[in-house]
Amino acid sequence: MLRRLAVLAALMGVAAVPAPASAGLLRGESGQVKIVSAGIATDTAGNQLVNVNGYLRCGIAGLAVLDVSLYGSKTMALAFGPSAYQCRYPGESFKWLVTTAGVGFRGGDPVTVKVNATGAVIDSDAKTLTLGWQT
Repeated sequence: MLRRLAVLAALMGVAAVPAPASAGLLRGESGQVKIVSAGIATDTAGNQLVNVNGYLRCGIAGLAVLDVSLYGSKTMALAFGPSAYQCRYPGESFKWLVTTAGVGFRGGDPVTVKVNATGAVIDSDAKTLTLGWQT
């Protein structure tokens, strides 16, 4: 029984190793990620969920992981949020939305938004936006 579990664990470890995607990335197929907007989705007792929207273009097939951060310079507010998207083929493009959780954000204030993409998309973007309210 233990031998079967050891074999299964070894096979799962091999399956978790990504295919040689780096070959595609070395040819300049890194993809692209862009930030479009940010808005407060909910505000409960000073805790906010802030949605960040953008689009991405896949560099290769596989999992694209996005890490989003927001910083509000007027209130020193911080928020973070990760998300992952499946790229089915190189060049595939689609919109993304990441919900971040933070405290101290106010609609109308400027926020610095950053996104780092890894995996099937290797890129980053940063923008200063006016934080809106999403309805």
